[in-house]
Amino acid sequence: MPDHKRRETIAEWITSRNDRWFAKAFVNRMWSELVGHGFYEPVDDMGPDRACSAPNTLNYLADRFAASHYDVKWLFRVITAT
Repeated sequence: MPDHKRRETIAEWITSRNDRWFAKAFVNRMWSELVGHGFYEPVDDMGPDRACSAPNTLNYLADRFAASHYDVKWLFRVITAT
């Protein structure tokens, strides 16, 4: 399989609407960078044994971020307006 096809395949898999981990991880990291702390701390550990500080907020932002086709500008605007 050509290299570009492998990259397309992994990108489609990572950003799939069936798997919310990418959106949640990205939102968590951006929230941490802009606000000073993430929904999950440490920001790189979102494992099942970790507690989310505001699960409803994270889920809402992750769902809307995915619905916006991963529009980073949208996410920045929402977080900075919070």
